[in-house]
Amino acid sequence: MWMVDHEGFVPPVADSRQMNADKGTNNRKRVATGMARWAVPMTLAMTLVASGCANVDTRPAPDEPVAPGAQHEPSPLAAAKAAAKAPSPGFSQDVLYKLLVAELAGRRSQLTLAVSTYLEVARETQDPAVAERATRIAVFARDNERGQQAARLWTEVAPENTEAKQVYAAMLIRTGELDLAVAELEKLLGSGEAGSETGFSLVTEMLSLQKDRAKAMEVMDRLGSKRAGGKVARLAF
Repeated sequence: MWMVDHEGFVPPVADSRQMNADKGTNNRKRVATGMARWAVPMTLAMTLVASGCANVDTRPAPDEPVAPGAQHEPSPLAAAKAAAKAPSPGFSQDVLYKLLVAELAGRRSQLTLAVSTYLEVARETQDPAVAERATRIAVFARDNERGQQAARLWTEVAPENTEAKQVYAAMLIRTGELDLAVAELEKLLGSGEAGSETGFSLVTEMLSLQKDRAKAMEVMDRLGSKRAGGKVARLAF
């Protein structure tokens, strides 16, 4: 039965409640749909970051500055390995979204976007795995400026990581900043339980990978001049 007020006909009370209930149900459905749409990219982002499954082949070319032990490693796996060794606090949704953007950009060969976004996230989170990933993609993209920035950050957030020191020094050599490269390699020579002998072995291996042999030889000479084993190291190099 319809009721009448001074404005005209209105639905019965029962029907009005039903309409309100229907509206509430529709609203909940819209909210759930929106959350589902948001959850999909977030889940994908976490999957990409956790597994390093992006299809970016970041294996370096022969003349790229890489650490000896990693030159043939498909580095999309590096972030997952580093994260497994030193788990980081949970990333925010904003950070996960940026990581998703970076990985998808890498998949589509948009390396400039991938590098800049990864470097931004690395600076924001100070996470060693993200800093490493930013470094590797920058090296692959031959972005020397950002590669050097990412590698420096990597050494700062992972000060005990010898590979980070090697890559950073190599980037400094590539850009001609030999004074800084020598200073960084001095740190590497002074680290490790085996002392300078192991350090020289690491440095020699890294320098042997450099395309610019003249710069590499100059760095080795400057390092060797301060040590008794310098001539031997130069001959080995």
